[in-house]
Amino acid sequence: MEIIDTHCDVLWKLAAANGKLSFRNSPELDVNLERLQAGRVKVQAFAIFVDPELDSNREQWAQALKQVRYFKEEVLAQPEIVQVRTWEEVANVPEGKIGAMLTLEGCSPIGNSLERLEMLLDDGVMITSLVWNEGNLCADGIRQKRGAGVSDFGFKVIEKCNERGVWLDVSHISDAGFWDVLQSATHVMASHSNARAVCGNKRNLTDEQIQALISHDGLLQLVFCPDFVKGDETTHAADLTVTIDDLMKHVAHIIKLGGAKNLGLGSDFDGIETHVLHLENASQTKNLLSEIAKAYGEEVAKDVAGKNFVAHVTKK
Repeated sequence: MEIIDTHCDVLWKLAAANGKLSFRNSPELDVNLERLQAGRVKVQAFAIFVDPELDSNREQWAQALKQVRYFKEEVLAQPEIVQVRTWEEVANVPEGKIGAMLTLEGCSPIGNSLERLEMLLDDGVMITSLVWNEGNLCADGIRQKRGAGVSDFGFKVIEKCNERGVWLDVSHISDAGFWDVLQSATHVMASHSNARAVCGNKRNLTDEQIQALISHDGLLQLVFCPDFVKGDETTHAADLTVTIDDLMKHVAHIIKLGGAKNLGLGSDFDGIETHVLHLENASQTKNLLSEIAKAYGEEVAKDVAGKNFVAHVTKK
């Protein structure tokens, strides 16, 4: 099966290492070229994620540009990797190549500048989330106690993304913000989230949100972060053994809600400190797909692997 993974944080790791890691084969990376090849990953999304503890917007913007530079100079430097800039290119990555797609995890680096957003879109960003866990000038994140929705500036960002055919990502946004995005964005996905009914972590989506996303013809990409697979807000995955069977409970629940054709993969590799057993890096994603094939058949597994994603993003 050819896999499409809509979220990893390897650019953050590469930038933090300042050239001491190789995207080709460094074992410190959950996602590197050799592991993508071993796992038969056809398209990998690379998130621009800026440390929220950086004090100034100038530092945040510099960090975003640094990650774009590592994307160009380290990831795209590999001859086996090609950048995909359009949804048609996602669906038609050449044989023997792996497609690399830029995404933006939170708009904090752009401050209040649509020009900065345009620069990142021109660099090839194809999926954008307004916010990470905390709040920014666009919206509140799921960990912001205020719990506000999308701001006036955030709606301008959505409008610009709509114009450019960019998908809006709701994985980290507040519950109020989720509904604002769903009502105003042309294309919506959760790039790395699970079902809150199965694991009560706030980062997951409620049944109502999942069903609304399905009705909106959106996408729900399973995340492999153990904290979002098993337990609730009072438990920590470091204290648990989390297995593929635990993740399969989310698959079953989302399919029961009618999401079999909306389901995909958003691993969060390199953005997580612990891992689901036998799902520790990009070479092992096929282990989850094997279990899906056993439970629901080969065609459903192919859909989740990437066919659902391609069908949605190329729909006219």
